[in-house]
Amino acid sequence: MNRRNLGRMAAAVLATAMAGAWPLAHAADEAPDAMMKRLSDEVLGIIKTDKLVQSGNIDRIMQVVDNKIMPNVNFQRMTASAVGPAWRQATPEQRQRLQEEFKLLLVRTYAGALSQVNDESVSVKPLRAQPADTDVIVRSEIRGRGEPIQLEYRLEKTPGQGAGWKIYNLNVLGVWLVETYRSQFAEQVNAKGIDGLIATMAERNKANAAAGAARRADAAVLVLPAELTHAQATACCGMLAQALRSDPGPQAVADASALRSFDSSALAVLLECRREALARGKTFAVVHLHPRLRALATLYGVAELLPEPASA
Repeated sequence: MNRRNLGRMAAAVLATAMAGAWPLAHAADEAPDAMMKRLSDEVLGIIKTDKLVQSGNIDRIMQVVDNKIMPNVNFQRMTASAVGPAWRQATPEQRQRLQEEFKLLLVRTYAGALSQVNDESVSVKPLRAQPADTDVIVRSEIRGRGEPIQLEYRLEKTPGQGAGWKIYNLNVLGVWLVETYRSQFAEQVNAKGIDGLIATMAERNKANAAAGAARRADAAVLVLPAELTHAQATACCGMLAQALRSDPGPQAVADASALRSFDSSALAVLLECRREALARGKTFAVVHLHPRLRALATLYGVAELLPEPASA
């Protein structure tokens, strides 16, 4: 999954179209689809006009996230679900640190995508819910160049709070965000405890910050998803290739830092990205490749085709 398309997703988390009347439970409450449409317009407007956001300025992006997005997200629920049963044993201080590092991890992972948001639009599928429902799934797709990107959002009803609904999970290409991180975090908690998980996220955030500072501004950065198996390979490959075709820069860098669940299809996707990049006169490199995937590439005799950047 590339940063261009993740940029669309970051904006699209707040984007759905109006889908008709919905009884309001509170005078200040909005229908879930109306809320998403409003927020979509506001956030996309900022992304398309704010030069600091487009440049990937983390401080400015965090300001936008805190002011526009976080009031409409139950981030404590998201973090608690991602951490799993260990959340119940965490102290208040640990819970606060977990939320801070998790938010920064998500922002740093997808910050570069915001500069790629251009002429995308959001289309919402018919809402399958009843007026009395307190938990809904909004299905949508991002339309731009290439194939549409399928997205789903889980929202919970919060009468009298904010707009009356809060987002607590996101599904991209059939993979739910919270469940993906839960499997990653469980490994760290089992091995090192809550403090170990916090330390691991903090180290990863520092590494992402350093990599972002060192990475060339004219590189097309392609972010692989947390899960990349045969089921996701075709769609993921198509989106990455689409980004390469539309980015004029001379360099393509695949970022595999989020990749945790994969099979040999991940190698096939990377090799196809390399082929596409070279065909367009770009250099190609890979950062943060999982050791098991690197070993698999060596076994197949293709490791030298997936080099790290010269500056890494």
